[in-house]
Amino acid sequence: MSAPADLEPRVLAVIRHELRVHHRTLEAGTRLVDDLGADSLQVIRLTLVFEDTFGIEISDEEAATMRTVRDAVAAVERRLRARGAAGGVEASSAGWAGGDGAMGRGCAQ
Repeated sequence: MSAPADLEPRVLAVIRHELRVHHRTLEAGTRLVDDLGADSLQVIRLTLVFEDTFGIEISDEEAATMRTVRDAVAAVERRLRARGAAGGVEASSAGWAGGDGAMGRGCAQ
């Protein structure tokens, strides 16, 4: 099963919203901590929002490998494929309100 065609833009939208980097150009090699200034708590929150947004589970080990935008897209895609192989459905946008709207677990902004 292939990932939805809109996966990368949706992952980028989550990153922009959660790390408040709307003005930044995000490239595959953009580093979450070094380039975007994310701290460890923000990376954890980002992982939780990916889980809610895409209906997946990301292990702590896999989350620890998400250092770049490319890593984040790849992790979400792997989890979607694993879910699909287990009989799941494609990612939904249930957890994503889009734009500057609320998303995820309802954490304070």
